[in-house]
Amino acid sequence: MSLSHSLLAVLVALIWGVNFVIIRFGLESLPPILFSAVRFWLTAQFSLLFSAMQLGASAGLSSLILQVQVFFTMAFAYLFLHEHLSRFQLLGVSVSCLGLLVVVANLGGDMPLIPFILVILAAAMWGGGNIAAKQLSSTNVMALVIWGGLLAAVVLTVMSLVLEGQAWQWQTITAVSDKSLFAVLYIVYLSTFVGYGLWGFLLQKNRAGDVAQFTLLVPVFGMTASALLLGEAITWWKIVAAILIIAGLLLSRVRR
Repeated sequence: MSLSHSLLAVLVALIWGVNFVIIRFGLESLPPILFSAVRFWLTAQFSLLFSAMQLGASAGLSSLILQVQVFFTMAFAYLFLHEHLSRFQLLGVSVSCLGLLVVVANLGGDMPLIPFILVILAAAMWGGGNIAAKQLSSTNVMALVIWGGLLAAVVLTVMSLVLEGQAWQWQTITAVSDKSLFAVLYIVYLSTFVGYGLWGFLLQKNRAGDVAQFTLLVPVFGMTASALLLGEAITWWKIVAAILIIAGLLLSRVRR
């Protein structure tokens, strides 16, 4: 990847890292499925992630665990796109896996089991989505985001009506907080239009495995933002996990 494309990938990681804190703001007065449906309607896969955070997953740890999508992306790219994995990429993946194992060893208050499983499933879907975006390289990126979001919006709206019926009461809708409104706007315009637009562009111009590795920066931005804005504690094991993940990213970037 060129330097300019690498810098764009870092920008996307920053936007998505802060996004986990913004999701927490939105969940203050919007239930998870409705929140996700609103997001997709306004942009015309994050319902699992939203549900996990509603069930108690911390913003910082969610941003960290979701990065197993990199491994799903690499595996799918190897199987379906026949992209070769270098020794340094495999070494980088191994080191990053150690970082995720540190998180798994400390599952508990900040990340209960059920939310953990939901985040893993969301990561698998993200990995599959990366490969689909790569295959649709001749498709307009923004059109793909908008029309894909429209289909998701219809499905999520029906799910929300069935599972979160009370959220559609008029008094609930009018009581939505300013934080939740800000969260919707951030997720729609920055996380979706800017983030996914740039992400799709980078996937079309570069190897899927190379691009996916930059999302390993997301938990660093996510954990920093959650500490500054939500007051979530950054414990020693979170620091160790983040260091291992970044080390894995750097190793996977080595060209030999």
